[in-house]
Amino acid sequence: MAPINSSNNDSAWLPSVNLKWQPSQYWQWRAGFNRALNRPNYSDLNPKLHVNSGGLPYAELGNPNLQPVIANTSTLSVNWQQQSVSAQLLGFNHHMNNFIVEQAASLNYQGLQYNSLQRTNDGKAKINGLQASIQWQLPIYSPWFLQSQLSASITHINKADVSTFAGNHFKVEGVSDWTGNLRFLVSDKKWQAAFNINYRSDFLEQRDISNNASSYVEDYTSTDLSFSWFYSANASLRLDLFNATNETLTRTAKTYDASSLLKAEEFGRRVVVCLSLKI
Repeated sequence: MAPINSSNNDSAWLPSVNLKWQPSQYWQWRAGFNRALNRPNYSDLNPKLHVNSGGLPYAELGNPNLQPVIANTSTLSVNWQQQSVSAQLLGFNHHMNNFIVEQAASLNYQGLQYNSLQRTNDGKAKINGLQASIQWQLPIYSPWFLQSQLSASITHINKADVSTFAGNHFKVEGVSDWTGNLRFLVSDKKWQAAFNINYRSDFLEQRDISNNASSYVEDYTSTDLSFSWFYSANASLRLDLFNATNETLTRTAKTYDASSLLKAEEFGRRVVVCLSLKI
């Protein structure tokens, strides 16, 4: 056993360019490009060797030579805005180089052969899609509030794929094909209340290459409530109630031929209280 000391220095140009064109009072076009650097986490960089002798021989290797992921993002949108209604259609494309993927390998440890897993920069990922959104100031008048607003958005991912140097192709973890939000808001001079309905289609949570039993999160809909009270220009109180309908999150393991329930989690309702003071 000997201590391992290593230090990595990374440098990259991270440009950000945005263009806006407004051909008329109600129409506006926007285009943008930016580059980001996403560093690997310590768990993946840690030069560990974890060997599990229970059941099937299995080993997990760290990789201190992992490089940051370079993410290039380009967007193009068109906006239409009236006095009480505004709408937007946005197209986006994420292209990631040095994408970190888990690779299977073979390891000889103390004379025994183990199947091992290690993360490498051998992947490239592409995520592109469309987002449509609308916001409408409702023509509803009441002595209880000054204005009401209804907004909705829907996002569709056309492609979320990873390709490796070995020629493998699979989906990006944590990306749903469809997401949506519907929000109703009422407000007065001293308060604001909102009602949110959120939807997310099923998605791959964790890819399993050891026995081809990847875990998926089933589609779900959640409801959130919020209330803000503006006591003065320097003090405000906000109350949020997340997952008001107490939705259950279901995880399923799927192989090429079968599926099985992994876990059904009841997270319950979550209440957050925030007090904001300006001194």
